[in-house]
Amino acid sequence: MAFVRGWVWLANWNPLIDQLGYMAGETLDEGLRKVLEDDLKETDTDASPPRWVSCRFDGPRPLAGLFGIEQGTDILFIQLDVPDELSAQAETILDLMKSYTLVARS
Repeated sequence: MAFVRGWVWLANWNPLIDQLGYMAGETLDEGLRKVLEDDLKETDTDASPPRWVSCRFDGPRPLAGLFGIEQGTDILFIQLDVPDELSAQAETILDLMKSYTLVARS
């Protein structure tokens, strides 16, 4: 497993979760997505101790992530444990999502 960490714009939350699910090989249930979104609002990476929300994707290529908002900003910090073969893809996704705000097309 590889450890990938970084940050993205909070507006990229849904595309990020979609991509992580795709990487793991599973689709995130809408109910779980709502729970994660609600829990994310309570996170604070500057608190002592920091408050994060965790999520595990149990698809064919399982991965896990911690997510936390730097309160007062629109920055979402991410810490991922991904299979080694997905580490470059995870790093690329994080790099793109801190450079651009992505929107989903229906």
